[in-house]
Amino acid sequence: MITPHGLLELTGIFVAAGVGLRTAWAWIAPPAHLGRGPALAEAGRLAVVVAAGLVGIFAVSALIERS
Repeated sequence: MITPHGLLELTGIFVAAGVGLRTAWAWIAPPAHLGRGPALAEAGRLAVVVAAGLVGIFAVSALIERS
């Protein structure tokens, strides 16, 4: 099942999974200098920036797979 997927697409999936884990960890164990809400907000802002970048990566990956 992995063979048809390109390296670029799999990298994007792993990055997205890492960002999701980082966001969840900000909720589970926030840093000492931040409360749970501000830590989750900071992680969420980072997740939105990464998600915007992943849109481009997946668009390029789709163009490559279509060819």
